[in-house]
Amino acid sequence: MIAAADFPRTAAGRTLLDRLAQLGVPLADITADSRAVKLGSIFVAYPGTKPADWDTRMSQITMMLSEPGRMKALQAMGKTTPVDAGKHLGNVRCPVLVVQGSADPDWADPRAEGEAIIADLPTGLGRLEMVDGAGHYPHVQFPAQVATAMLTFLAGVHA
Repeated sequence: MIAAADFPRTAAGRTLLDRLAQLGVPLADITADSRAVKLGSIFVAYPGTKPADWDTRMSQITMMLSEPGRMKALQAMGKTTPVDAGKHLGNVRCPVLVVQGSADPDWADPRAEGEAIIADLPTGLGRLEMVDGAGHYPHVQFPAQVATAMLTFLAGVHA
């Protein structure tokens, strides 16, 4: 959302899949020694059955984080606060789709969290898509549903 506010001509619309800066996971504590993707509570981010490709995805993340500069970038993201992105929401000038899992363990009330993001955007720019049963990664758990929501949103932006 910071890019959408600071560089409004770069895109006609934005999709927000999660608010990484507000994760309950202590991302700032991740070190270069944690090549095994020591993401603390990542396992609770997938309520219910984990995706079929869970082991493959965890291996991909581990390999990606071993690439030069990746761990440092993740650590920097973990040091940001909700205020860093939140203070820019009022400056966004393009439509925004917020995708939120109804079972996201990071929030006491995931719908209220999504509605708060919409409320902080200029009137009429935000739309909330709740994915029933999804945790913190709705795009991984329910990719077809999220893709449909995104394509519908983008079609409306370009109409």
